Amino acid sequence: MHKIDFGLVEWTIIADGAREKVWSDGARRVRLLELDGRFVEREWCLKPHVGMVLEGTLEIDFHGAIERFAPGQGVTIPENDGHKARAVSAIVRIVFFEN
Repeated sequence: MHKIDFGLVEWTIIADGAREKVWSDGARRVRLLELDGRFVEREWCLKPHVGMVLEGTLEIDFHGAIERFAPGQGVTIPENDGHKARAVSAIVRIVFFEN
């Protein structure tokens, strides 16, 4: 009841080079996202994100201001703050906590 076992959750492919595992209790979601070098974010994402990089290096473009996030670093993006992410390393794994 208190444990989320992502080993029991199937991967869902959400785009070329991107897959996720999602746990939800109806009000909250925990999302494990995996990106590889094939992933290209074509549209600016406007969704808010709060999470932490678990593995690899993630790069986020905030309309020309590029930030890199390494394992153990948190990511917080407010709603409507347009951004595009990409994997700098071969694989990036990040966990997001969403309402």
